[in-house]
Amino acid sequence: MTSVLGRAARSVDGSHARDRMLDGLRGVAAIAVVHYHFLLLSGLNGEPGAGLIGVLVFFVLSGYLITRLLWRADGREGPTYRRFVERRVRRLAPALVGLVVVSGVLVTVAGPGDAGDAVAGSLVVLAQLTGFWHVLGSMPVEAWLPTWSLTVEWLFYLLWPLVVVAMRRRGLSTSAAMRVALALAAGLYLASMPLSPNAFYYLPVGNLAVMLVGAALALAHAREPARTTGRDAGIADLAFVGFVVAVLVPTTGLSGSWLYRVTYVPIAVVVALLLIDQRPGTGGVARRLLESRPMVAVGQASYSLYLWHLPLLWAAFYGLPGLSVGARVLVATVALGPVVWLSFTLLEKPVLTPAPYAVHSRSGAPSARSVVASEAAEG
Repeated sequence: MTSVLGRAARSVDGSHARDRMLDGLRGVAAIAVVHYHFLLLSGLNGEPGAGLIGVLVFFVLSGYLITRLLWRADGREGPTYRRFVERRVRRLAPALVGLVVVSGVLVTVAGPGDAGDAVAGSLVVLAQLTGFWHVLGSMPVEAWLPTWSLTVEWLFYLLWPLVVVAMRRRGLSTSAAMRVALALAAGLYLASMPLSPNAFYYLPVGNLAVMLVGAALALAHAREPARTTGRDAGIADLAFVGFVVAVLVPTTGLSGSWLYRVTYVPIAVVVALLLIDQRPGTGGVARRLLESRPMVAVGQASYSLYLWHLPLLWAAFYGLPGLSVGARVLVATVALGPVVWLSFTLLEKPVLTPAPYAVHSRSGAPSARSVVASEAAEG
């Protein structure tokens, strides 16, 4: 029998292809981040563009998908809020543990650190504290610094479902809930402005605002039983071109700068919104590219790709000092494919199974004890 989740995931936007497009968008975002790090940190290009905004696209997508599932849950019996958190752990922890165990040995042998650094760094990473830790000091293992984004994600996973519960208990309409999400996003973004560049980039404040914008779009879509409105293909294509231009145009020193805050953050958010909001059934170059098999495959494995790209680059640079810079980057690039495939196949794919979800109590009013979303669709 088809699972509740399977029916819901397909009905949210009226087509399975839409979810393929979102997978492809994840893939593009991941490639942008890898492009940025490989060029900048290898020294091949001191002005590698703004590929780091790929992380912001991930945030918008995550906020959108989690909220889409939370708000559309239909009252069938499902795991508790606690179970939701446990499923998030089960979805994200295996690949993360694999990263710190395997690459911990790798960067200790090949890198500048020692076993003590690897142990300390693994504790920070597994506790989802990388963002806070890096702002207060520095990561013991710099190759694990990209896990700062999980600090943001986990605060969203822990707090936003409770806000959804509170809104539904009060009987807020979908439109009112959307306004709440936007108000929270605006407040957090303004509150992040006085922060230092480092704190703005790594702390959850402004980044949670980005996730809440994605949540607001999910609530806007939830107002339609079957989506028939949205952006035309031409607008989505222009948004995609804008993202590619931002990623490729030479620039550097963006992390948390005022240019990043007032220009690149809005660019990434608007691009993600326009692509996600594309009207179902429309064509366009961007949709065809994002729904292609290679991009969907990259998107499905984007979590492992995001986790592993920097440790492999780090290991190649410190472990192969006799090779040229270009050769070391090539080694890291070649190794990336099989390593990501193994991580995804062995540690991610086994937990990507459909499961029912619900957000209502027996009385029909949602409660913190009855909120759950499926990690299978969110990925």
